Amino acid sequence: MSRLAPDLGMDDNHADHGAASADSARVHSPASPPRSADEDRVDLAQFWSVVTDLLRRHIRLVVSLTLLVGLASVIGFSKLENKFTATAVIILDQGASRLLATPTPDLRNLPQLNADAEVEILKSENVALRVLEKLGPTLPPEFSPEPSKFSVAMSAVTQPLSDFIASVLGPSNDGSSPATPGQGFALGGTPDSIMPDPLPRSKAIGLRALKENVQIRRRALTDVIAIESTFTRPVLAAYVANAYAASYFEEQRSAKLRAVEQVEAMLKTRLSELDAELKSSGQQLGLRQDYQDAQARLHELEKQRDSVSVDARLISAARPPRNPDFPGAMLLGTVGVVVSTAFSFAFALGVAYLREVRTRRIRTEGELEQATAAHNLASIPQMKWRRKKALINLIKGPLTESGSLYMEAIRKLYYNFTLATRSTRLGSVLITSTESNEGKTTLALSLGRVSASAGARVVIVDCNIREPKLDGMLGLNNEFGFTDLLIGTADKQHVIQSDPDSTCKIIAAGGAGHESTERAFRVEAMSEVVRKLQADYDLVLLIAPPVMENAEGLLLLGSANYVLYVVSAGRTSSADLQANLKHIRRVTDGSVFTAFNVMANGG
Repeated sequence: MSRLAPDLGMDDNHADHGAASADSARVHSPASPPRSADEDRVDLAQFWSVVTDLLRRHIRLVVSLTLLVGLASVIGFSKLENKFTATAVIILDQGASRLLATPTPDLRNLPQLNADAEVEILKSENVALRVLEKLGPTLPPEFSPEPSKFSVAMSAVTQPLSDFIASVLGPSNDGSSPATPGQGFALGGTPDSIMPDPLPRSKAIGLRALKENVQIRRRALTDVIAIESTFTRPVLAAYVANAYAASYFEEQRSAKLRAVEQVEAMLKTRLSELDAELKSSGQQLGLRQDYQDAQARLHELEKQRDSVSVDARLISAARPPRNPDFPGAMLLGTVGVVVSTAFSFAFALGVAYLREVRTRRIRTEGELEQATAAHNLASIPQMKWRRKKALINLIKGPLTESGSLYMEAIRKLYYNFTLATRSTRLGSVLITSTESNEGKTTLALSLGRVSASAGARVVIVDCNIREPKLDGMLGLNNEFGFTDLLIGTADKQHVIQSDPDSTCKIIAAGGAGHESTERAFRVEAMSEVVRKLQADYDLVLLIAPPVMENAEGLLLLGSANYVLYVVSAGRTSSADLQANLKHIRRVTDGSVFTAFNVMANGG
């Protein structure tokens, strides 16, 4: 068996030794000088090259993820609506007469209003409920969104559970029924503090909508309070802001009227007590003066009840805004789509990188030579075939399309083979791969035709009797073939056919299913068949089954002079490739070469 010339291996050894020496020199050298701008540009160019290579290898994954996330963001941002904000401004003003400033000692010195406290009153639930009342019994759609299907489903699941728990708990142990909302449940032992009834669902949703869309804040350290209402409709935004101001005034006036009523009740009680003392006591002078003073205060309160004023006033009513808030829905949606698409693109690149690191598949020619320690004779350019007819036309191409990248790659493969073996009479070459559909049949046919065009006598043998493809690719008869030669049911004259587009001879797999592989694939018979073919032809191309999937390929190794291992870019695993080559080198003494085939369609 002929082998690769030693000088090629020596060159690699010298190169490895030189690289090791250079690494050692760098380790022991002094500190490196500062990096220049040119070196930074080179690193950036290398980074961009890595990114583009990664994108090219995983273009479908990256494009699919980017389009998926981009489409989802377009759908999501298309539902955005313009927001309009209307502002009502009020100021605290205690200049009006203070009705409760009676001579009673505990009511003479009332505290000044605190702006922060009034802001909290404006945010209270009482004021918000008054606003909802002003909106009417039928709330706008913004205050009553339709429940989602998920919430409806969750309610259907949780409601029976809550009813079951309530039925299990039942009444208390002492036989008394639990207190229901609004039944006079006393807190802290005070009968006047009553637990309010729970709000209806519609009002609870309305309160949440007001809390989310209305902002109430104090302007700096002044007594000015701004009520900002934001909704999708300008009129609604202005109405809610003004309704908040009006509800606040009503709440403040109601609080003062309640205080007046409490004072009236105290004065009436005092009058009743004084009247009883006047009727039972002999001292009339002092008691009658107190009675008259209390009666005068009561008359004064009754007269001024209708003139109760609030300690704030509206200085700027909210008007429907003409322009939406910045940024508008269109600008926000555009920016959101662009940003989400950019992030999805980066995420897709990250997924592609992690997928590549996890699978560790051969992607480049450098990775191939590093993993196999074998010489790669050629890299076949990428081709895409959408139809079987296009595939046949491509196979015819090497002889008819001068200057095509595919033809030049096949020529390079042939010339490198002859240079590596130092002979144009190559003998038998076994073509195999790790898995099916990595391009063995197409590569064998193309290599055979280029060799035949150079004057060599070529025969191509389809040894894959389980999945024969050569006969179907060329439209030849598969009734008799390689299997019949092995078992002796036919001779060479009956199984050899002609390639319709070259001077190559073809031997189909033949006899598939007629004989078991154990009977057909015998080492002695295969060696004899290959030896006779070598006597008649300069190049015998044996298309073997994949090493990982079929054991027949290992039996053929002993009959071949050389092994051409086809590796598909992005498909062949580095670990599987190394394991298969290790097994091949145990079986045969023939030289092993690789062909980096990025055409993973066919054979």
